[in-house]
Amino acid sequence: MKIKQYFLSVVLLGFGVTGLADDLKKWVLLPEQSRLKFVFEQAGSDETGRFDSFDAVFWFNPGFGAGVPAEGHFEVSINMASVNTGDDERDQILRSGDMFAVKQSPQAFFRVATIRHIEKNRYLAEAELQIRDRSHKITFPFTLAPETREGGQKAFRMRSTVTIKRLDFGVGQGDWAETTWVSDKVQVEVDVLGLSDK
Repeated sequence: MKIKQYFLSVVLLGFGVTGLADDLKKWVLLPEQSRLKFVFEQAGSDETGRFDSFDAVFWFNPGFGAGVPAEGHFEVSINMASVNTGDDERDQILRSGDMFAVKQSPQAFFRVATIRHIEKNRYLAEAELQIRDRSHKITFPFTLAPETREGGQKAFRMRSTVTIKRLDFGVGQGDWAETTWVSDKVQVEVDVLGLSDK
């Protein structure tokens, strides 16, 4: 699966974290080994989909992976037109103005400004998710495991499962606001690989 990289820069001023970058280390996404999946209920059956094009930049403390809990922030950008449920007709509906409205809002953004260490490799982030023209704060639990790639390059594997409500973000206008056919709740599954930028 070919994943297009298209968004590599992060605007720090918008998060109120100016100055933190001097103390944190930059990590970038490895798209071909990262997955962004979602699960929803349609007509009583679980259906799955994914986004084939997304990118992220992470800023974590340099001691991460050496016994120091991760601290920092990160941003993920998602190309909403890259939605893929394995059904072309359904994907066209998802791209329409009643659902993701990709012509008006081609990207969704997931921004994390604070990270709290829970225990071992478990963390809890306070995040903001923007889809279409709506933004909501969500709690984002995740695990973070350091890895060493070939050649000694430092990396990490981040995994998370979180549930959101599509109607909170306006995904479902007109007849699609009805939840009898398509559920309001959507489970999002994150499995991404980040690489040290230095």
